[in-house]
Amino acid sequence: MAEMCADFSPLARQLADRFWPGPLTLVLPRAKTCPVADLATAGLYTIALRMPKNAVAIELIARVGRPARAPSANPSERLSPTTAAHVAESLGDRIALILDGGACEAGLESTIVAPGAGGAVMLRPGALPRAEIELLTGPLAAPDAARGVLAPGMMRRHYAPRAALPP
Repeated sequence: MAEMCADFSPLARQLADRFWPGPLTLVLPRAKTCPVADLATAGLYTIALRMPKNAVAIELIARVGRPARAPSANPSERLSPTTAAHVAESLGDRIALILDGGACEAGLESTIVAPGAGGAVMLRPGALPRAEIELLTGPLAAPDAARGVLAPGMMRRHYAPRAALPP
């Protein structure tokens, strides 16, 4: 299904085959035939794709029969929820439904990688260790700061918990 939305290079295909389902998001060139709305890709020529490991999420995607597009279940610049109760607490009545697939396995966001012709760039570290990815890609490059923010987690204040530090 992902191929309907993105142009997979051989390296991108290797990464997907090895780490999906799992905590790896691939940022790939958006396919011309991609049915995803521009709003969901922020008008960019790329699209971020992930295949979750959670059985409930996989079943939902299978029943829908096409890619699902959704943001993460946390307000920007806040810690990510790891349970349905955390989602309810942070988003409250702003959402109509919470699909409870149990607690998150890793408790961290997915690792975001942009594979390209000259190798791959790590856009955001996450639950999938860099060393495991580099077994396939070789050394991961750092993102080019001149290109701006290309993925969540690249902002200066990605995590901003609302907890006070003890004196």
